[in-house]
Amino acid sequence: QRSAHAAPFAYLRREGHQPLAREIERLMLGGDVPEEVMARCRTAHTAGGTAALRAALEFVRLVHPGATVHMPSPTWAVHTQMAQAVPLPLSRYPYHFLHESSEVAFERLLRHIQQHVHSGDVLLMHAMHHNPTCVDPSRAQWRKLLAACKAQHITLLLDCAFFGLAAASPQEDFWPVREGARLCLNMLVTCSFSKAMGIYNERVGSLTLIAALEANAGKAFERVLRCIRVLYSNPPMHGAEVVRRVLGDATTRTLWEAELEESRRRMAACR
Repeated sequence: QRSAHAAPFAYLRREGHQPLAREIERLMLGGDVPEEVMARCRTAHTAGGTAALRAALEFVRLVHPGATVHMPSPTWAVHTQMAQAVPLPLSRYPYHFLHESSEVAFERLLRHIQQHVHSGDVLLMHAMHHNPTCVDPSRAQWRKLLAACKAQHITLLLDCAFFGLAAASPQEDFWPVREGARLCLNMLVTCSFSKAMGIYNERVGSLTLIAALEANAGKAFERVLRCIRVLYSNPPMHGAEVVRRVLGDATTRTLWEAELEESRRRMAACR
């Protein structure tokens, strides 16, 4: 099917395959997202989720060079390596879970954020399926975390590498993104399709900027694109079009979501 509808082999623009970007926004934010939210939202299709994270951190260094990036302890090792490579000041917050209940030690986490994360800083969190604990905040706890970010003027960087593998649907996994957008937080949201679609070597990801104010979105996104230009110039097309077709066709998307749910159940059983 892809070969029968082959696209030209010219470079994509810095922002990547924009028909895919629109599908990713609908996946994250829902099909009935308010126009005022979309007006504050810009998405670049990136060369995988890792490139999206690096571009997000480069953007932070460009616009807030004094900002500290606060990362969970523990977290994916590459998060730390990226912040050090940019470089950006790095701090860690406790992300521990209670063995007896398999829940996040939430009060300690929230208290640390309230006391040690300051205005203009960046809080990196796993939006779903925290790596390596696999333990996530409840929706009530997410509401408190998002409220703290808003009150303290914190930029939230959400890593969505494992969407579809935590809750019963990708839409449910993206709930923190939708709620943060509704609250008008400044957010950077990175996605990877490697796990959710099993296309690791196609390098399909995205970086979505959601601004608190519509007036800031376009100018901020242009700076994101400046960072992308010097990192990898533009992303590959083939995998991006595959993902777009899966997300954009109702029948194919239903099949994909069923297979994703099967994988999620199998992983949960192994734990």
